Amino acid sequence: MEKGTNREFIERWKRVGPLLEEIRWQELRLYRHEDHWKTVEGLMEMAVAHGTPRTTSGLVEIQKLLHRKKK
Repeated sequence: MEKGTNREFIERWKRVGPLLEEIRWQELRLYRHEDHWKTVEGLMEMAVAHGTPRTTSGLVEIQKLLHRKKK
C-alpha cells in the first residue's frame, strides 16, 4: 500500500470503528440466550469436551496478578 492509501484506511477506521463497536454492544445487549439454546448447548459441550478441569477456584492466581508491583 502507498502512504496515501494507508492514511485513507486509517481515517476510514477512525470513523467506522466506533460505529461498528456500538453495533456490537447493541447486539450483545439484545442477545437472548433462551432464543439460542442449541448454540449455547453446543458451546457448553465443546467446553466440557475440550476444557481442562480446575483444581482450584483461581482465587490465588488472580490475587497474584492483582498484587503484582507495577514497574
